[in-house]
Amino acid sequence: MKDQYGSDAVKAWALKVGITSRITFKHILQGRKQLSSRQIKEIEDMLDLGRKDRESLTNPSLAPQEKNLEKFFISPDFFETPINTIILNLCALNRPMNAENIQEILKNSFQSADIDKSILYLLDLKLIQKNEDGSLKRIFHGNLVTLPGIKSSSSREYFKHTYQLADKGWEEPIHLRELSAFTFKINSDDIPKVKDLIRKLRQDINELSNEADNNSLYQCGIAAVPIYIGKES
Repeated sequence: MKDQYGSDAVKAWALKVGITSRITFKHILQGRKQLSSRQIKEIEDMLDLGRKDRESLTNPSLAPQEKNLEKFFISPDFFETPINTIILNLCALNRPMNAENIQEILKNSFQSADIDKSILYLLDLKLIQKNEDGSLKRIFHGNLVTLPGIKSSSSREYFKHTYQLADKGWEEPIHLRELSAFTFKINSDDIPKVKDLIRKLRQDINELSNEADNNSLYQCGIAAVPIYIGKES
């Protein structure tokens, strides 16, 4: 599981299912001690695991040797600011990218120390790798998934920083950016439909991003928040 989902995820799950001893945790990772049936069931419920994944929990020799290509479960702290996802995607563009390039690109948006810290964090998570020539390359291209069941204020911080970046977007040429805000009236029963439309837009943009030979990076934030909730008539 550590290889498949990352150390941050495994540590968080361990605490959630009651594994507080570092020795016990180490023995489980080494395959010297098995999880209890209760712990296995709780992890199954959190991850909605299939049969093969369930087998890997009880038999470490069956665990995948490569990181899951579709999902990487990660601590919500990863999303405290957009900097980690921004640098991760800079390292996926079709041009060589190194620490100096990233510092130059982000110097007006983030502190230099925060940029260096993020690069080291992504390297430690094995989401990017550093090549012999010093270039940084994204090596995980699946979805980053926030750990289930863990409360965090990270989403609020992420959105706050995203909209700070949007404010700077007014300085860009109009043909390079799209800034849109509007107010709409709606029956509160139809809010789930609005949420579905927003999620569909995000999915469509991600699919377009995955199809292209990308040379640019954008940050997008979408929010639909209530101003007034009326009573049923």
